[in-house]
Amino acid sequence: MVTQHKFVDNGKKCGIFVVVPKQYPRWLKKDKKIIRQIMTKLTVSVPVAGKALGELSENTSYAAGRTGQIGGCPVIDVAGKRRVPTAAIRRVLGLEDGRVA
Repeated sequence: MVTQHKFVDNGKKCGIFVVVPKQYPRWLKKDKKIIRQIMTKLTVSVPVAGKALGELSENTSYAAGRTGQIGGCPVIDVAGKRRVPTAAIRRVLGLEDGRVA
């Protein structure tokens, strides 16, 4: 299970950190920033989605995104920017409802 913990410093919320379970792909364990974005945001940029779905470079991610899909996830245009819904990324990675498949 993916757990999110809020840590407090002198009574003020400072941020969120994510505990990474062993079942995550190896490249995601190294980059907790990507995991945090996938678990807390509604959409992420194409390069972040490419990194999460298979360690793709920025150029390769955009090339895949031009087809309308990246790693089985739809690419949508939001205000002229290409974004990928995180719900689709979590579904592909088996992380629906915060549980690791």
